[in-house]
Amino acid sequence: MSTGGGSRNGAKMDLPRASFDRLNQLDTDELKAIFHDPNRLDDSWIAEHPIYRNLKQSRDELIAGNRSLAEFTLSRENSLNEAREKFIRSQNLLLQMKKEAEEQKRIYG
Repeated sequence: MSTGGGSRNGAKMDLPRASFDRLNQLDTDELKAIFHDPNRLDDSWIAEHPIYRNLKQSRDELIAGNRSLAEFTLSRENSLNEAREKFIRSQNLLLQMKKEAEEQKRIYG
């Protein structure tokens, strides 16, 4: 059996009953106290939850992948700058040659 929980988009999210083992171990008075004062559920309750741990692991993996991609991109920066400069020099040379050819055509007809 699963416990349904809402999500932002209105879809139902099924959470395994076993994922709330810590709550299942509390007696009625402790559950009532939490019901009346939700602040009693500290961050350790969330950190112990399997869904939270899986999300944290996925986030850590995404951060590591992003860092690796950023390092690769930065490692290519020098060669890309050199290629850009070479392209600009070539473009300027071609523009100069075009000007000279047009001048020659104007002079020699």
